Amino acid sequence: MKNARRPSRRLCLTLDLENDYGRFDRYQCFSGLDILETLIKKFKIRLTTFVTGKVLEDRPEVVERLQKLGSEFGLHSYSHTVSRSLSIPERLEEIKLAVQAYQSYFGEMPLAYRAPQGMIFPEEIEALSQMGFKIDASLFPSFRPGLFDNRGAPTESFQYENGLREIPFAVVPKIRLPIALSYMQFFGWHSYRLWFRLFGLPESIVYDFHMHNLKPTEDVHKLPLSLRLFYSRNHDKGDKILEKFLKFMFDQDYKSVYLSELI
Repeated sequence: MKNARRPSRRLCLTLDLENDYGRFDRYQCFSGLDILETLIKKFKIRLTTFVTGKVLEDRPEVVERLQKLGSEFGLHSYSHTVSRSLSIPERLEEIKLAVQAYQSYFGEMPLAYRAPQGMIFPEEIEALSQMGFKIDASLFPSFRPGLFDNRGAPTESFQYENGLREIPFAVVPKIRLPIALSYMQFFGWHSYRLWFRLFGLPESIVYDFHMHNLKPTEDVHKLPLSLRLFYSRNHDKGDKILEKFLKFMFDQDYKSVYLSELI
């Protein structure tokens, strides 16, 4: 599937840096940082990390380590509370607390935001613009039962009327399956290779993963049944799948870029 060189092809690897599985008040998955560091150095990755305010406060040494690896940073809410349980005022308060934590650590306003679980509402889009954010990267132009149905949403970057730029997660063309490590673990890397052959690849890919994809913890057994089933396949093979994906992408002449370079 090797193509002629296409310098416009860009791969943006994004990490959601949060508590274990985004639900438990622990950070055992952070023991997988050695795995991530090895991949970053091997493939010379430009990483964009969306970090929660709680991680900035509780585990600043992890953020510092990623800084030394050259990561840029955006925000991923404050506590990563399960999105469906929050009212709009509570969601807006999460953003405000996260900004305070970010400014306390970095001394500046964040450029980009990503809502937990890909769920974001118009009130949040407006608040992000008013607070000075330039990018939102929350939109899955796909379908997830019980969370969102964005099958009619654009798959390319676009701008809201308030000036905020939306940079969606990448999806497989036509079938709109997210190109993300969690989904690759569930469906299998060979399935994605087949879909890429059948349906092609986007010119720009915003790829998402979490530390628990690289380093599973025993908390997986405490998840709701639907999520336990989702994580049941290839749960201990995330690092191998990510490595195969990266090699495949660079064989297709993708260039590693920061999210900020996609504006």
